[in-house]
Amino acid sequence: MAFARQLYLLPLTVTGISVILGMKSIILSEDIINTRLTISIPESLFAKLEREKKKRRISRSDLLCRMIDFFFRMEKKSAEDERYQAGYRKTPEKIREIEALEKLQSTVMDEF
Repeated sequence: MAFARQLYLLPLTVTGISVILGMKSIILSEDIINTRLTISIPESLFAKLEREKKKRRISRSDLLCRMIDFFFRMEKKSAEDERYQAGYRKTPEKIREIEALEKLQSTVMDEF
């Protein structure tokens, strides 16, 4: 049977993190002070988290903040990529345009 472990994250001052997890936060200039957060995770994830924090020599709170920030940055990038691809599906490049760009690229590269 897998057990869940509760993590108690202490208040943390982090600069540049736009995600606030907790009941309240106080903004002092660009610093955000997060309040305590309690979550339950499977024991196996807790063990991975502990190994990673030890490897990086950072606090559990710092590691989790970095992971959350990374998640939201990747979500934003994925949405931007999807919009970019949708634009090309809606208005694809014409074969003549591609051929002209390839010819220009070949001409420019020959100069070097």
